[in-house]
Amino acid sequence: MADELERSSSEYRRRRFQDLPRSRFRAALSAERLWVPDIPNIEHWFRRYVLLDLARLLNAISSAPIGPTARSFLHLCFAATIRASSNADPVPVSGLEVTSHMLAKDADGRTINPFAIFRRHVTASLKGMTAFSDACPSNVVSQVAQRDAATTDHYPYPMADVAITSPPYNGAVDYYRRHTLEMYWLGFTETREQRLGLLDRYIGRPSVPMRHKFVTSPSYTPLIHQWESTMRSHSEARANAFLHYCTAMRRVFAGLYAAIRPGGRAIFVVGRSNWNGRSLPTDRLMHELAGDQYDLEDVAWYPIKNRYMSYSRHNNANINREYVLIYRRIS
Repeated sequence: MADELERSSSEYRRRRFQDLPRSRFRAALSAERLWVPDIPNIEHWFRRYVLLDLARLLNAISSAPIGPTARSFLHLCFAATIRASSNADPVPVSGLEVTSHMLAKDADGRTINPFAIFRRHVTASLKGMTAFSDACPSNVVSQVAQRDAATTDHYPYPMADVAITSPPYNGAVDYYRRHTLEMYWLGFTETREQRLGLLDRYIGRPSVPMRHKFVTSPSYTPLIHQWESTMRSHSEARANAFLHYCTAMRRVFAGLYAAIRPGGRAIFVVGRSNWNGRSLPTDRLMHELAGDQYDLEDVAWYPIKNRYMSYSRHNNANINREYVLIYRRIS
């Protein structure tokens, strides 16, 4: 599939310094009836020939004579291809940026071949999927529930024995901005207005309006009160973001209580971040947010060696180790 659509190596080398003319780009989209998402300032994020390649690849996946499971798998591999094919720096998790590092690579002649990137992700994902399948008992059946983690209404599925999650960092990563390209390309949002409609549902936002319900009706604990007061003396915006995060995470714990059987485990992987030169003890914060519905059974930690995860974040949140908090749900 990809081989028939992929450009020649010589053309990819030529495109390092010479993008596809806009007239040819538009003509190709029209002639092939290809769809490109309406991303604001899209040519800032992608070269035109890359946009055309991605549109062809997505169209090939969508129209291939394959079953829904295989198509979903290829869509996941396509999702992993989007940012790597863009002009944005793939390393910083703080948001979405065309950094000086990427500009220097482009000036040196960076080659962007979306089809080659896609093939690498397919190969790696097949290897990982095969290893998981070999290790997993054959009678295991997967169920996927798409839900808002901060919604605490009735959980309509069988209770789980364990929940494992790495929750968002508090103000360290702009997740809303980070997901922009993927949200548009995968069709989860089509317009800027639709995109903005999702903003209130993000946990860990670096900026939250005072009117948000999680700020006007916060969940207080002694540690939250201490840090909120300290933050508010320096920055109203930072204090509001902190209250929003804490209230949302308390609702996450409440929602998990309905999803985990009595005596089951909730495992949280968290990192400590810095604020105003002080270390914010996220592990202690999570313990207070869990409340009296959980017992903290064990705590472990490990150093972060992945350069993608140890990269500097907002608010000097340079997280170089993560903690594993193991909670037991009290019946």
